[in-house]
Amino acid sequence: MAKKKTLIILAVFVLLLLLLNGGIAAFFLMGNNKQPAPAQQAPPALTAEQQDQLLREEEERHYQARFTIGDASYLCSEEVRSRNSNLIQMYEDSLSSRFVEDEQTYIIMFNTVVGTSTHHEEKSHTCHISVQEKAVSYYREIITNRIVRPVQ
Repeated sequence: MAKKKTLIILAVFVLLLLLLNGGIAAFFLMGNNKQPAPAQQAPPALTAEQQDQLLREEEERHYQARFTIGDASYLCSEEVRSRNSNLIQMYEDSLSSRFVEDEQTYIIMFNTVVGTSTHHEEKSHTCHISVQEKAVSYYREIITNRIVRPVQ
């Protein structure tokens, strides 16, 4: 009796599986009755002048890419590195870095440790990065702490 119930359940399961697969196949085979789009005409051939104009426009679009706070941060970090030769540690103060919309300028703040292991200074750096010029327009460096450790 148990074998008969198992065979009936197995037969019903196989039948349902076949119906499901047949339905899925019918959906994908019969459901795509869209008419093919009419063939479009090929665009007319461009002259050499028109091709040059398209290339120039594409280059202009390429160079008009957005200038982001990441780009401004990179420029400021390069400025800080160029002015401090014995750089030990540098990190951006991301809570103070911001974009000033009226002036179209990014203000980027960095904190650094400059010097040697026995004598070093902690500094705060401020850069103003102009969006139009994509360059540092103002730079300020303030020594916030001087540390001298005795040699043992």
